[in-house]
Amino acid sequence: MRTRSARLSVLFALLFVWLGILPVWSEVGQSSVQDTQFTRGLKDYTDKLSLREGLSISFPIYRGIDTQWKQIGDYEFHVQVVKYGAEGLTFDWTMSYPADAAGSRAVNAEDLKESTKVSLFYPKRESCTLGGFTNAVRVSDAMYKALKQGRKIGFELDGPEAPAGHTRDPRFTPHSLESVGHEFVPIRVNDKRMKVKAIKATADNGWLYWIMDNPDFPMLIQGNGPFGWGEPRFDTAALDAADASQRIIKQLEEQGVATTHAILFDFNKDTLKPRSKPIIDQIGSYLNKHAEISLEVEGHTDSVGSLEYNLKLSQRRAQAVKDYLVNQCGIAASRLTPNGLGFTKPVATNSTAQGRAQNRRVVFRKI
Repeated sequence: MRTRSARLSVLFALLFVWLGILPVWSEVGQSSVQDTQFTRGLKDYTDKLSLREGLSISFPIYRGIDTQWKQIGDYEFHVQVVKYGAEGLTFDWTMSYPADAAGSRAVNAEDLKESTKVSLFYPKRESCTLGGFTNAVRVSDAMYKALKQGRKIGFELDGPEAPAGHTRDPRFTPHSLESVGHEFVPIRVNDKRMKVKAIKATADNGWLYWIMDNPDFPMLIQGNGPFGWGEPRFDTAALDAADASQRIIKQLEEQGVATTHAILFDFNKDTLKPRSKPIIDQIGSYLNKHAEISLEVEGHTDSVGSLEYNLKLSQRRAQAVKDYLVNQCGIAASRLTPNGLGFTKPVATNSTAQGRAQNRRVVFRKI
């Protein structure tokens, strides 16, 4: 009976593919078989990613479909985490053309612990808590634990339903998920290619999924059914800016002086890089709340180039930080004193790339 049932499932799958109803699953799976070719030499970022408010994730979707198996095409599913903690997970989401939809989704804390159901479909303009389900952003603790231990676990998706003109066949609905090993899969973090370790799992209907092997962030990194997705992009700029600004403010409050390597400029210029501006915005907010504080803004460089050149460059960079605080954050110019010190105050050797990177810095000092 099992052999006959398996044969019927294969024949049914071939029929669906021939009809153009069921997407071909081989593309993502084949890429994963060649995993070492795609991830060799990439930095392992598995334990460095954290699910936090402000995290931005973009999933490239391939051969997208709706809940009725209607072909949509390729698009991007973008997530902005709004809230994550003891009460659950909330995020805003958008889909690019041709899906062209937007909404918000919330997951209950209990579902993040125990649910074996995963939602992959998002109706247009839907903003809701989908009780009983998690999603690709984070599967449940129970699902991650079972797969990590090599156990089979129940598994259910929120679609697709029966294709138009057909009766839904339960053999094409996944009912369980089981680990078949571990693989490194590629991701992008702030436009840089990285890799993460993933638990490779197969559903009883043949679909494959890769769950990030991070107990605090068990994300469905990659999958091939009922549509494909892979190599998601993580934008941590908002998180990095918040962390950097908090460190600066804490150092100012505790020591009266703060050093940062996170305020960056274009090469050999005094132009602030875009990712530096949110950090200075937070410093500006802090200064607006503490009108009694005035700061010296020091610019420091490495020793590449002449002393005169670097003194002028560091002065222009310190001035650029002041100008941003004055013009964009509303801080009185009299409260800020720019001071370019070039490479006259090194904190590390200038004979190595690592040392030079440490010497390129901005220092805020209470005066």
